[in-house]
Amino acid sequence: MKKFIALLMAMMMVLALGACGNEKAGDDINAKSEGVMTYAEYAAAALDAEVTVEFFVQATQGWWFDSDAGHGKITIYGSGTMYDYLQHQTPWSSYRTTVTHVEVLSGVTSVGEYAFNDFTKLTEVTLADTVTKLGNYSFVNCSRLNSLDLGNGLVDFGFNAFQDCTSLTEVT
Repeated sequence: MKKFIALLMAMMMVLALGACGNEKAGDDINAKSEGVMTYAEYAAAALDAEVTVEFFVQATQGWWFDSDAGHGKITIYGSGTMYDYLQHQTPWSSYRTTVTHVEVLSGVTSVGEYAFNDFTKLTEVTLADTVTKLGNYSFVNCSRLNSLDLGNGLVDFGFNAFQDCTSLTEVT
């Protein structure tokens, strides 16, 4: 019986290794998406130009930042749950002092811990109906946040998700 199991495991390993070589000659894993800038193009862009930055936070999610006259909007897209982050460790944390609007599109099911903490100019958040969970401290210290559209799917508010959001006046 042990020899049979060992033989079966050896065959599974051979089959698994065979699947690793399925890369096609034309596949370029470093190719950028259409309409997305490389870092060199981004760095060379005029300061007043509209810039899109794309970054994958999970295999099925991404985000972009749109600048608009010194203010900006971060849009989260894809499907599934967002990572939980440490404070100021999100891929978009460098935009904390310029973002005024955050939108989470349909397909994303959660906003991760500390995802948008200390976004000092954030005034508006829009969540799709597919978002069912807000992580702990997800919008903590967003003192200018005044408009919040929670969508229709939210059932789980993380601990202190909106702590110190002292300007919040409109929740739908």
